[in-house]
Formats: sequence, structure tokens, C-alpha cells
Amino acid sequence: MNYYKVRLSVGGRTYHLQTTENVEYLHELADDLDRRITKIAQTDAAMDAATAAVLAGLDLLDEARRRIEDQSNLRLQIKSYADEAAAANKEAAELRQRLYDLQAEQEGQIKMEIPGSAPVRSLWDSEDFEIVDEPDEL
Repeated sequence: MNYYKVRLSVGGRTYHLQTTENVEYLHELADDLDRRITKIAQTDAAMDAATAAVLAGLDLLDEARRRIEDQSNLRLQIKSYADEAAAANKEAAELRQRLYDLQAEQEGQIKMEIPGSAPVRSLWDSEDFEIVDEPDEL
């Protein structure tokens, strides 16, 4: 495991750390914290750095908890959507099966309506024609 030495400035103080974390990432965190502390300290000229740091820490914790709560709500919403999708898929499968059953039933009815062994009427059925002994002259 690689350890890195990093120097960070927060709230007017310098901190020397040894870490396995990405150095650039730690600098970004320190810069963000320093900006928050500076912003809070500017609201009251009499505020000391420790108080500003505590208030910045409380602000960060509040933000983190709100994001965790938002994530939890999103997970519940996604689960609800997934449950709805599963129910819709189940209903679609049932409807496909019903359609298949109805098509099979309809095909069976059509087959029953078409006479399979009934005599087929001839095109030259005697009922349609008159037979004469002598042909007409042309």
C-alpha cells in the first residue's frame, strides 16, 4: 500500500498528513472546507476559527444526512417502480397467454365449422342445369 504525504491548509492553519487517499482529492476536500469556514467566519467578525470550523462541520453533516435521506427516498421510489413494472410484466404475460388460448380456441372452432368429410357440391350439379335431348342450334 502506498502512503502519500500531503500538506493541507484549512482555516488559516496548515496540516501535514500521511494517507493512502488520492492527494488531489484531499486538496479538493480541504479547499471546500476552507471556503465553507471562511464564508461562515465572514458572517461575524468576532467569530473565532474553531467556532467557524464547528459550524462548517455541522453544515456538512446536515448536507450529508439530507443526501442520505434523498438516496433512501430514491431507492424506495425505484423499488416501487420496479414492483409496478413486475406487475405489468406479469399482467402482459397473462394477457399473452389468454390471447394464445383464444386464438387456439378460434382455430378449433373454424376447423369444426369446415366440414371435413361432407360431400362437396359439384360445379355441374343437376339442380342448376336443365338437360335436354336435343341441343339448341347455334
